[in-house]
Amino acid sequence: MNERMLSTEHHSMQNGPRVEAVLSSAYEALGRDAREILKRLALAPFKDIRPWIIDTLSWDLQASAREVLDELLKSSLLTAIEDGLFEMHSLVGDLARSKAVSEHSPTELSETTKRVYLEFSVRIVDARRKIEPERPPVGGAASAHLPLPMPEEQREAEIWLQSEKANIVRLMTSAARRDFARPLINLAHSIPTCFIIRGTWSDSLPGVLAAAGAAKEISDSSAEGYCMQSLANIVRTNGWDSGREAIESSLQCFLKAKDIEGEAYIRNDLGLVMMYDREWQPALDMLVESENILRKIGNVHLSLNPLRNRGITYMEMGNRSKAIELLERACEGFRDRRDYRWLGFTLSDLGRARYLDLGPKQAVHDFEEAISSLRSVGDDRWAAVTAIRYGQCLRVAGEPDKARDILLACTKELQEAIGDPVWGARALVQLSLVNGLVDRKDAAVRALDAPMQTFRSIDAKSDQCEVAVARYRIQLALGDLEGARLSFEEAIEIAASFGKDVEYVVSISEDDHPDVR
Repeated sequence: MNERMLSTEHHSMQNGPRVEAVLSSAYEALGRDAREILKRLALAPFKDIRPWIIDTLSWDLQASAREVLDELLKSSLLTAIEDGLFEMHSLVGDLARSKAVSEHSPTELSETTKRVYLEFSVRIVDARRKIEPERPPVGGAASAHLPLPMPEEQREAEIWLQSEKANIVRLMTSAARRDFARPLINLAHSIPTCFIIRGTWSDSLPGVLAAAGAAKEISDSSAEGYCMQSLANIVRTNGWDSGREAIESSLQCFLKAKDIEGEAYIRNDLGLVMMYDREWQPALDMLVESENILRKIGNVHLSLNPLRNRGITYMEMGNRSKAIELLERACEGFRDRRDYRWLGFTLSDLGRARYLDLGPKQAVHDFEEAISSLRSVGDDRWAAVTAIRYGQCLRVAGEPDKARDILLACTKELQEAIGDPVWGARALVQLSLVNGLVDRKDAAVRALDAPMQTFRSIDAKSDQCEVAVARYRIQLALGDLEGARLSFEEAIEIAASFGKDVEYVVSISEDDHPDVR
């Protein structure tokens, strides 16, 4: 078949019937299995098609996925767009769907369509289990008997799952419209926490909300609880809200379902939010309860998270020696379990605690090991984010040149190589502080305009407040007292818009304030 006939520019009104005839002829020339796969591919809105998808949809066929793929490529009904990646033209999809409707009863078609979504979602969930084996609902205590995946296996699963993001988001939207509750819930559960807290999966929010609604509709309170937890993480990561309302709703879901592991897991998140709200003792009590329950049911790995968060809470409270003790224990636990991602996260917190307690020079090794640990599992984004903390530490330690080099590098990596404008803007704020507080450059004030614009575009109030405070500090160092006064007033106004007072503004204007982002 001539592929040019599929292009839009050649598909005019007069040659439309001819194209349809050619496509129909090509379809009829296919073997039974290839025809069936083509119809199944058309039943779901796959953006990209990879060999594993064809393999997943071949649940009752005799031919191998490779044989079917070769036949579809030879017929030009599928087109290779790059190595290992294929697409189906919209005209081919229209034909395949019409054939599915004409060749199957409505009941058969509905069941097959649901099976397509379900098979895809199950395969995706398996990938998340490899990435986060300790986390329910796809991992956790139920998977404790399974061997821990090797770091290389986790890294491959992460790259693979990230590559399927477009398909996951599209299928979540489509599954919600079709009322396919279980596939939709599976897809919502397939998104790793470590992906959500990067801030790069925010477009999954409508699907996660729909999944929560579907879980409620079918009275699956546990599934609803996990969806609400993901919702809270998305909201908090983007700086829209603390997510407390969603977390408290999640806890009620787990209590209703008598899901002990889910309850313990969400108590960790609730303790963290209580800490953000400076409810110190309730936060500590909640985190201790979470840790104790998780250890009791055998999920020692996940129990390291509330242990880590207790360390962060003590750091926020000003008890830095206690923070160091708990964070060191958490690091040891993550090392024992070869969890180099959460080891990196925790080493960064430990570095911050040492910085606050013992001085910035005592934290250098922790930050460098944290960055190395994150790079080892391919988490370049969080390695670059950790470098922001490291750069701030070096500035305070009296090493502005090294701080500037590190902050320049991570700003460029985040903005260009990784394509994360939000964290790139946060790095630029710290770089401006080096240029303004150390080098006394007027341009450092103007350089803050771009980050402020970025944060306003996503309505990230806490980040806007940080920028206003940074501007205040630089203007004060430059002797611009009037400008500093106006910036401080702006920071107070922004803080008030998300429930914070002047004490909060004062606290973030100091280099020794804890950073729990």
